[in-house]
Amino acid sequence: KIKVLVTAAGGVEEDVIKAKMPFRVGDFNAKGENLFDSGVSRIGNIFVTNEHYTHFEFFMRKVFDKLMDEKTKEGFCIVSPTEIAYMMGKVMENEKEYDKSSSIIYHAYKNNIPIFCPGIVDGAIGDMLYFYKKTHPTFVLDTAKDHERIIDYTLQQEKTAAIILGGGISKHYVLNANIFKEGLDYAVY
Repeated sequence: KIKVLVTAAGGVEEDVIKAKMPFRVGDFNAKGENLFDSGVSRIGNIFVTNEHYTHFEFFMRKVFDKLMDEKTKEGFCIVSPTEIAYMMGKVMENEKEYDKSSSIIYHAYKNNIPIFCPGIVDGAIGDMLYFYKKTHPTFVLDTAKDHERIIDYTLQQEKTAAIILGGGISKHYVLNANIFKEGLDYAVY
C-alpha cells in the first residue's frame, strides 16, 4: 500500500494541467521557434499550449486563496508543499471540468496520501507563487516543515520501501529521509 508520494514540481503541475486539458504528443524534432510563435511550450515531445498554463494559473490562484483563508493565523499563512498539493486535490474536487479519474493529485487527496514536493518552486508554481506573494506577502512557504514530517514518518516505520522512477531531488529526498534509519529495507530503482 502506498503511504507517501514524492515528486518534482513538474509531476504536480503536469498532473493538474493534463486533468483539465489533455496534452498533445508532438515531435522531438519540431523547431522551438515555430512552437513559440504558435504559443506552444514543450516538455520533450509533449506539447503544452499557453492556454494550458493560463488555466493552471487561475487554478493555482484558487489554491493559494483557499490556503490563505484556511491557514492564516496571527497574520501569516505558513504552508508546506504537502499542504499545497493537498489543497490542489481539494480544489480539483469541486471543479467539474477536471478529469479526476486521471489525476494522481486528486486520488492522493481522496485517500489522504501526502505528496511531498521538495522542489515545488522549480517550475510554474514557483513563478505563480512569486507573483502571488507580491500582493500577499504574508503567504510563507515552509519546506522545512515537510522535511521534518517525512523524516519523523520514516523513523516511525518498522520497514520502508520505495519505488524510485528517475533521479534528482525526489530520489534524494526519499534516500535522505531513510538515512536516519540506516536506509531503505526494499527498493526498486
